[in-house]
Amino acid sequence: GLRITPHIPRKFSGLKIQNFRYRGFTYNIAYLGGGSDVRRISFNGRQLSSNLLPQENGDVEVLMKN
Repeated sequence: GLRITPHIPRKFSGLKIQNFRYRGFTYNIAYLGGGSDVRRISFNGRQLSSNLLPQENGDVEVLMKN
């Protein structure tokens, strides 16, 4: 899987990364907020308890909030 550990300056609040290809998967990542204090990560609509994204077929939607 892919481990997400964001360290994004607050001035990049609302950052979106689309069509990021990694190991045969296409990721669409949205980060609402800024800084390194991520409180929630959603993966294809499901809340995750860690920052390790599972591997699933098809496109992947990741939403991070702080």
